[in-house]
Amino acid sequence: MQENQSSSLPSVEAILGPALNQLNRTLKNVADKYEKLTDLDGALIEFNRSFGSFLFGIQANSKTIQWEHAPTEQMLEHYTSTQQHINNSNIHNNATSIATSTENNNNTTTQLENVSPSNVPMPTVIPNHESAARPKKRKSAMDQLPSKKQRTVSKAQIDKVIGKLPEAYRGRTESNANMRKVLEALISHPDGLSRKDLVKVTSIAQPKVIDCLKTLSKSKCVTAKKVPGKYDTFCLN
Repeated sequence: MQENQSSSLPSVEAILGPALNQLNRTLKNVADKYEKLTDLDGALIEFNRSFGSFLFGIQANSKTIQWEHAPTEQMLEHYTSTQQHINNSNIHNNATSIATSTENNNNTTTQLENVSPSNVPMPTVIPNHESAARPKKRKSAMDQLPSKKQRTVSKAQIDKVIGKLPEAYRGRTESNANMRKVLEALISHPDGLSRKDLVKVTSIAQPKVIDCLKTLSKSKCVTAKKVPGKYDTFCLN
């Protein structure tokens, strides 16, 4: 009997489902109305700003065109006399400034006329003994090196020297490019260059310059000159 009664009762979903759906629809309507109220509030704010400017313009216009009475003859005479007084003051000030500037110019001219060439002190020239006694700075070895524009390189001579070198220095390789730069520098400087000078002239790393010089020395293409107190100088044979 109890089982039949429990089976005849409706479920919780059937009881609460319609009520929850109605509550959901009601809350959606409330949210939509709040959004509309927010839009209305923004519109009212913009309207108040615009209408406030309009009211201010009306008030300013009313103050401008509001005349209690028409101007009388006494007011017109007072205005005319005031304008004349202002103009006279300006004319007087201009005349005073012109007279002052003229007087200053006359005083300056008089002072210049009273100055004679004999009264003007001549500047004295102090001899600079330090510059005369100072020895001239000796040019360094790099200052005496000719510039790139002054170099006259013989391509045939470079090719002839490279022909005597090993195969690694022939063809379009990095070793060939470095060797050509070293030979170009040595040909441009017949008096010879040291390793340090070759590095500066050719802009090649010092180890690569040393390798080129060793190869040229083995092939008897260069000669090393020993100078006391200085680096060895290499000359092309």
